[in-house]
Amino acid sequence: MSEQTAGNIGGDLGARRFMPGAPRRARAAHFRASRLVVLMKLILPALALAIVALIVSWPQLIPDHTKFRLGDQARSVLASATDGLSMDQPRYVGVDEEQRPYEITAERASQDNPDSDRLDLVAPQADLAVNQEEWLALSATAGIYDKKKKTIDLSGGVTVFHDRGYTVSSDSARVLLDEGMATSDDPVSAHGQSGTATGEGFRIYNRGERIVFTGKSKVVLYPSQLGGLETRSAN
Repeated sequence: MSEQTAGNIGGDLGARRFMPGAPRRARAAHFRASRLVVLMKLILPALALAIVALIVSWPQLIPDHTKFRLGDQARSVLASATDGLSMDQPRYVGVDEEQRPYEITAERASQDNPDSDRLDLVAPQADLAVNQEEWLALSATAGIYDKKKKTIDLSGGVTVFHDRGYTVSSDSARVLLDEGMATSDDPVSAHGQSGTATGEGFRIYNRGERIVFTGKSKVVLYPSQLGGLETRSAN
């Protein structure tokens, strides 16, 4: 009986020894929960404010790729009431009446107003396909491109180069893109593998297939390129 009583007493004493720890753990858990509630009350409004700010600034942070952007070769477009419209490195492409392609490039193009058909070109170059293998290129210091008439008035020194190896030079020229024709009434000089020529003007037909020198002209042909024919000139 005494052992049982001692055991029971010992058991009660052990239980009493650890009972005070339970309220402390409960109070600690309650304290941590209270701190978490306070932190959440501070964090959640701040997080909501950050999300709203991100939504407002998102269009500025992420560019809209669906909008038109100029490439590297047309990187500067300026518009103003006084200067009109201008563009660096412009490029225009089209086809003539026979569906032969042509391309016009320049260092710079300017326009008095958006409704004008005329473009002032700096250092223009026009490349015209003669056929699938040959081409004709015209370049000048300045030019005026008429989009409606499909003409280019070149000035300031004009050079015409044909893929066959001849070059024609003049002070000015007019290019009729639809007709594949170039004309000039200024003094002209030409040279190539078969000879040289000068004249008071020229007419280039069918994109260089035929060249006519107008006014007082002179042509010198090289015998070595003409199968033994003699050199001759024409006035």
